[in-house]
Amino acid sequence: MSKRQRQSGGEPEWDQKTAFPIIARAIERLYRRDIDKYISKREIVPLLLRERTSLALIKAAYKEKRPKVSIDKYAGIMVQWFSQRWTTSDEKWASLFKKFKRSEMRLAGCWAYKPISPSAVNVFPDEIEAEEAKRLPEGARV
Repeated sequence: MSKRQRQSGGEPEWDQKTAFPIIARAIERLYRRDIDKYISKREIVPLLLRERTSLALIKAAYKEKRPKVSIDKYAGIMVQWFSQRWTTSDEKWASLFKKFKRSEMRLAGCWAYKPISPSAVNVFPDEIEAEEAKRLPEGARV
């Protein structure tokens, strides 16, 4: 565990309180395009890297940590943390996770998700996106 993780109570350098709702929103947006399928990391990561708010968060965390992986891979690690918290049934995220269903098996090596219903997720509505962006870590503002 890094020094920063110990100081923050074990959370990674990027803020899960900011990142997980953004990941959930990405799942919900991708689900709207095809309501019959589960959404995997392979689809979530490209969307996170295209959207301004999520890209700013990823770039700030990437710059802070300076990992030896590409920014694409680093964004995938963020999604893997989302899956890890689901797997461990982290109570802190229960209210968010209950809005989703996870695939029974991994799809192409990744867990995949979909909202319980098309209107189940309202974790980061567009009308408050600007307000949420203000809470991004320093250096991640858009």
